Amino acid sequence: ERGRALVALVGAVVMLISMPMTWAAGGPGISAYGRRDDVELTGQSFNGLAAEGGSWFAFIVAFLALFVGAGCIAVLSGRGKARWLSADGITFGSLAALITAFGYVIARPSAFTPEYSVGSGAWIALIGAVVATVASLSWMAVGAYGPHRPLRRRVSGGPIFLGATAILMAVVSIFSMWHLDERGGVVMTPEIQAEMDALKEAAKAGDIDPGVAATEIQVIRAKAKQDERIIIDGSDPAGVGLGTWTVAFGIAGAIGAAVAAGAAGFGDRRRWIGGTVAMGLGLGIAGYSLGFVATLVRVADQNYFSGVGAMFAMFVGSLLFAAGSGLVKGFERAKVYREISVGDVVSAESPSLTADAADDAEKATVSS
Repeated sequence: ERGRALVALVGAVVMLISMPMTWAAGGPGISAYGRRDDVELTGQSFNGLAAEGGSWFAFIVAFLALFVGAGCIAVLSGRGKARWLSADGITFGSLAALITAFGYVIARPSAFTPEYSVGSGAWIALIGAVVATVASLSWMAVGAYGPHRPLRRRVSGGPIFLGATAILMAVVSIFSMWHLDERGGVVMTPEIQAEMDALKEAAKAGDIDPGVAATEIQVIRAKAKQDERIIIDGSDPAGVGLGTWTVAFGIAGAIGAAVAAGAAGFGDRRRWIGGTVAMGLGLGIAGYSLGFVATLVRVADQNYFSGVGAMFAMFVGSLLFAAGSGLVKGFERAKVYREISVGDVVSAESPSLTADAADDAEKATVSS
């Protein structure tokens, strides 16, 4: 268990190290949806803490990394008293960080920043989350944990109902509004700007009459004028596209909840791991949904909003977390290990062998 906890701690440290590194290369990422001035930042790079970089996605990953690191240190030092500073808490925290970082990496950037690419910092954060998740899951596979009370050997309906509800809400989320643009005005995409620049160059070179060029430029600007509201749902290629992943992770979380309910067998460890996975996936869905909303709130122009689809995604995450936590919170350590020093070892020839050795053996024995 100690080795796995150390590896999970390394993963948490890697996630934290990624924060000052580049998360957005070649221009802003998600922030460009809500702020038109970001088109002028094309070619620049931004770290995880910048509003144009990782922003709230990075903040949430950092918070989860601190939680995972604190849990690992508490377990390794033997001083952990809080319920979730344990193998299962570290696992769902690591998995949530993985899903949140993945949400940032997979999110589609705005069309106004065509040179944008995911920076090395985001990839490093994702790798750190993968390391922590694999280590903590393998820790749960061997850790000395068990239910406080014997689990009933029947399928529980509660987690299955919550998981099914989460799937339905995820489907609603993908067809709901994630972006709402009511700013109006002229929307100058890179393609439109390039077309206007070509007309200006042609007029300067004498290939086209300046009056004709000016007229055509006015026509192009008129076509680019945005008067109506623009609504983008969770699967629209013009948007961030996180609604699709909400459905995928929602289904996976519902499967984990069903395992926790006993649908795949009544083994305590299997149900414990299934519930923890449901919690981690739910927390991760809520993490990248909150990251998307908070990032836009931080930078968006007036009359640009995140939509109700992101709120539904947060509900999906909450339902999955609740579906798994009902069973997982009833587990606790079944064995506690105590260090013994060389001075505590009693020679077999000692006359006080019976009393002292029995006492030392009791201290060194794994107690249930």
